[in-house]
Amino acid sequence: MWASPFEIMLANLKGQVPEPGYRTTSSRAYEELKKISGHDFGWDVLKWEEWGFDNNMFMNPPRYLELLRNFEQRVSSRSLYFMPREKAYEGLKSFTGEDFGDDVQRWRKWGIEHGHLREP
Repeated sequence: MWASPFEIMLANLKGQVPEPGYRTTSSRAYEELKKISGHDFGWDVLKWEEWGFDNNMFMNPPRYLELLRNFEQRVSSRSLYFMPREKAYEGLKSFTGEDFGDDVQRWRKWGIEHGHLREP
């Protein structure tokens, strides 16, 4: 399994760990996430994802979040998650099957409606 300890605990929090050797209870995963991060986002998986993305904790970041943040140009060019805005735009269109052009709010709304982002 190619994942960081943070990703493994987040997957356990979601109940989505396919390999038995990496499984733990969601309660234990929650406690480990608090230790790793120094924060407590409760059971809000999307908030944990945002924190993990902002702190480079993913080997495989959540795709929609990665695309949107790059489209919004909120990812430093020094980040492992950086991609040019044009590539992020193409990725968003491919991921969603939609084309909202430069309308960041509409892309964000789609992400919220489809469970990839949380309400601000």
